[in-house]
Amino acid sequence: MAPSFSVRGPLWIITWMEGDLRTKGRVHLGSSRTGLSDAVAHASELSQPGVNARDPKLAMGREGAPWIVWGEFGKELGVRFAALACPP
Repeated sequence: MAPSFSVRGPLWIITWMEGDLRTKGRVHLGSSRTGLSDAVAHASELSQPGVNARDPKLAMGREGAPWIVWGEFGKELGVRFAALACPP
C-alpha cells in the first residue's frame, strides 16, 4: 500500500498505491481540510492507466508547497513528480 501523508495547516494530504505485488500498481492522491478520512474518501487515481506506478511519497518544498513523487515500471522505467496546487 505504501501510504504517505502530510499536514499543512488545516490541509491533510494523503497518497498511496494500490495493486498487486508485481505489475499492476496505481497511485492515488486525496486532500481535505476536514481530516484524513475525508482526504481518503475524496481521493482519485493520479497515475496513468496501464502503468505500473509504485511507492508514492509526499514532501514539502522550500516555499512550503507540497510535492508528490513516484516510480513507474514496465517497458520504460521512470520517476514522476509534481508540485501540488494547494491554496493556503
